[in-house]
Amino acid sequence: LGCDLNQITDFTKNLLTNGEVLAINQDELGIQAHTIYEDDCQSILMKEIIDGFVIGVFNRGTYCDTVIDMFNWGFTSPKKITVSWTDIGIQGNFMARNLWKQENIGIYSDQLTVEVNHHGVSLIKLTPHR
Repeated sequence: LGCDLNQITDFTKNLLTNGEVLAINQDELGIQAHTIYEDDCQSILMKEIIDGFVIGVFNRGTYCDTVIDMFNWGFTSPKKITVSWTDIGIQGNFMARNLWKQENIGIYSDQLTVEVNHHGVSLIKLTPHR
């Protein structure tokens, strides 16, 4: 890290020590994430884990990789991005959990729409739900 660890905020400490996010990297299946969808403005990556799936939904910006976009931080609204079960190759009901916020966001059966900040990522765990 490029900071003084004695002066990090509680938010930053929680981000760096988030056990749920660290568990994704340490999952016993050891399967690497792969790209499900990508265009100039957004990407969706997916990783199978022992108890479900994790999807990363990336908003790369409004101007999509132009010089203007690289410097346009905080001036655009979040983007709503929908992830379809058909597109990611799964079926059934899943409990969705926002891993950054460490909170369940609901049970979904065929798609999930997340709001992703400009130059941000939403990290969602999908656990099968009966």
